[in-house]
Amino acid sequence: MISQKKQFRNDYNAILYYEKLPNVLGLVEELPYSRKLKIIEKLLRRYKKENIIVALEEYKNRYINIDRVNIFTIENILIGICEVIKNEEERNSL
Repeated sequence: MISQKKQFRNDYNAILYYEKLPNVLGLVEELPYSRKLKIIEKLLRRYKKENIIVALEEYKNRYINIDRVNIFTIENILIGICEVIKNEEERNSL
């Protein structure tokens, strides 16, 4: 029988593979896979895949690469970045 931890990791990796998303959250080792999976699923329900990819890369550059990660704020920061991208798209389409 597969453990719950391994199941979350498998589900997380599967969703990244099928949605063709970068494994940015995988760089945050202290964040459990259950939380990584929840964040990605929430983003996919609310935003376009292209916007999520941009947000993940931006998060990586702004926080992970310069060691400013706070595991308690990751989800809200990613949502904020996605919102900015979405609002810019809406403004540009007018």
